[in-house]
Amino acid sequence: MNYERNLNEYIVGFVDGEGSFSWYSWKYINGIRKKPLFVLMNTNKEILILVKNHLKLDTEISLKKRYEDDRGDSLAKKPIYCLKASGFSDIEKLVSFFDEHPPIVKLREYRHFKKLFAKWQKRYIPPQRHSPDLVAKVRQLYLQELPFKEIARLTQVPIGTLGRYVKDIRCRYKKTKQK
Repeated sequence: MNYERNLNEYIVGFVDGEGSFSWYSWKYINGIRKKPLFVLMNTNKEILILVKNHLKLDTEISLKKRYEDDRGDSLAKKPIYCLKASGFSDIEKLVSFFDEHPPIVKLREYRHFKKLFAKWQKRYIPPQRHSPDLVAKVRQLYLQELPFKEIARLTQVPIGTLGRYVKDIRCRYKKTKQK
């Protein structure tokens, strides 16, 4: 219990000093979209592993390129490791943790990060996983040359997903049909 509390406080302090609650944006059809991004960098990979495991994040820790000055000389003497979280489940875990243990120095930054997550949460649709039997049925109907709209109606699979299920068949089918 005491170890857990100390670790939570350590992580909050570490993130206050070395972390960043940020976002990245991209142009979209009707404006600019923003998505939350959490970044934690340090030269000690073990600390990042500790944070990742304690918060149960699914992201990987990567080796960051060394920073260079104008002459191309490396400014960093040690390798820099980076823990980046941008996936929905990771951001959800981070918001849950930092709601319970709020940062001190980066509180304002975190609040903005949390607002972005709330907006994203409204639009987020979790990826659908279909059974192998359903995928086989979709493929079978495609080979019968039914249109995508009809296959989608019969199987209740979104049209955008159908393309992924028949992609390899489509390539083979076009080649054999041309002969």
